[in-house]
Amino acid sequence: MRVPARTIQPQAAAPYGAWKKTENRQFQITFVAFTFDRATGQTTGRLKVQARATLSEDAETLSGPARVSIYSTSGSLIVQVPTSFDGTRIAVEPL
Repeated sequence: MRVPARTIQPQAAAPYGAWKKTENRQFQITFVAFTFDRATGQTTGRLKVQARATLSEDAETLSGPARVSIYSTSGSLIVQVPTSFDGTRIAVEPL
C-alpha cells in the first residue's frame, strides 16, 4: 500500500496529552493533535502518539518505543506506524 507523504507527515497543531508513572522510571504517555493540509490549512483529522518511556537513572534522558496513529476527520484509522524516541532534559535558562 502506498501512502502519500502528506498523509503520514501532516502539519499538526500543538499536541496535548497525559502521562502516568507505571513503575520506577517507567511512564506511559499519550498525546493527540489535530492535523491540517499544508497547502489549504483545512483540518484533515488527528494524530495520536502512544509511548512507553524509560527515564535514565540521572533523570536527564528518556527513551522508548512509540506508536503514531493518524485518523481521518471521520475517525477512521489511516495509518499506524511503530517507532521509537529519545529525549534530553531542557536546561532552565534564567530570565
